Amino acid sequence: MVHARPADRPAAGARADAIVDVAPYALVTARVVPHQAKRWRGSDRRVEVGSTGNSPVALNVSARDDDEALLFRGLPQQVTVSAGGA
Repeated sequence: MVHARPADRPAAGARADAIVDVAPYALVTARVVPHQAKRWRGSDRRVEVGSTGNSPVALNVSARDDDEALLFRGLPQQVTVSAGGA
């Protein structure tokens, strides 16, 4: 139900039934945790992926280090994040 009222005459409002159709969308975030290394040599990190979208999304996973200072282990080729999930 939608209720619309003019600001200058609130009593003159009207009501109507309405259906809102929201198309599927994905809004994905990713972050590396922890942000800073706790050890000078050999530090483990993980990538946390989340979605505030309204549909699941499949993501391809890859990693690159232009300085070739990092070693990437255990990366899946693809992950699926559920709607509104992590």
